[in-house]
Amino acid sequence: MDEPYLNSMISGLGYAQNILSIKVIKDKTTGTPAKYGFIEFTSHLIAEKFLNEFNGKLIPNVANKHFKLKWGSFGGGVKPSNMNMSSSPGVKYYLMLGNLRLCG
Repeated sequence: MDEPYLNSMISGLGYAQNILSIKVIKDKTTGTPAKYGFIEFTSHLIAEKFLNEFNGKLIPNVANKHFKLKWGSFGGGVKPSNMNMSSSPGVKYYLMLGNLRLCG
C-alpha cells in the first residue's frame, strides 16, 4: 500500500480536507513498503474522530484487513521531504496506521 492509494482511500472516506500528509514507511533493505505508515491530520479533534471511527474496522476494498490505528509521531526528528511540517510548528496530529503489508 503506497501514499497515493492511502490518500485516495482516506479521501473516499470523507477526510480529504483533513489530511495534511500521508507517509508509508519503506523497508531500508528492499525499498518496499513496510507494514506501517503515518497520517497527519489538520487537528487533534479530526485525528481523534478518524481513530474512533475506523480503528478495527475493515479497510475498504482490501480483503480481511482491518485498520490498526494508534497515536503516533513521526520519529527521530527526521523530516521526510514529502511531509508537511509547516502547520502548527511543534504540534502535530499523527496517527500511526499499521497492518498495511500485502494491502492494495
